[in-house]
Amino acid sequence: MMLFWRQGYEATGIAEITAELGIGRQSLYGTFGDKRALFLASLDHYRSQVMTCVLTELRAEGSALANVRRVLDLWESSAASGDGCGCFLINSASELGLREEELTKPLRQLLETLEDAFATALQRAIDEGELRADVEPRGLARGLLAIGHGLSVTAKVRKNRRFARDVIAGARLLLDASLAD
Repeated sequence: MMLFWRQGYEATGIAEITAELGIGRQSLYGTFGDKRALFLASLDHYRSQVMTCVLTELRAEGSALANVRRVLDLWESSAASGDGCGCFLINSASELGLREEELTKPLRQLLETLEDAFATALQRAIDEGELRADVEPRGLARGLLAIGHGLSVTAKVRKNRRFARDVIAGARLLLDASLAD
């Protein structure tokens, strides 16, 4: 997963994969079948390890609004780390676009899962009186996700804490504009 994350799908060759994993080509093909299947397994690993943290946070007990704010904090921290990797999901979606339906279908499903989790958390915040009743949770979720996804891409070349803090401050303003009185 980390090799695909750092380099992208197209730029990652079989020789690099086998060297990274410390296995021979036959073992790779015997275990995964091909590069595509390994990439799909990497996406599944990303979902179960990385994305699950965000989903768990959004679905946690207590204040739904506080949960969303904690995810924004996670995004800021990740972007400010300066590792230059961005988000595996967004990197892959940007690279593959609509060219590789077999690969983009699971990317689309992961993005929809994330959007659904945000929309559900925001609906819960509305139901709990934390956000105004006239807020459209799906639209707000999409806006926050667009900011987070944009940050993950831009932070690959704008590697400084101030930039990440400013972008997330904009996301917080969007959220704060929806607060209940």
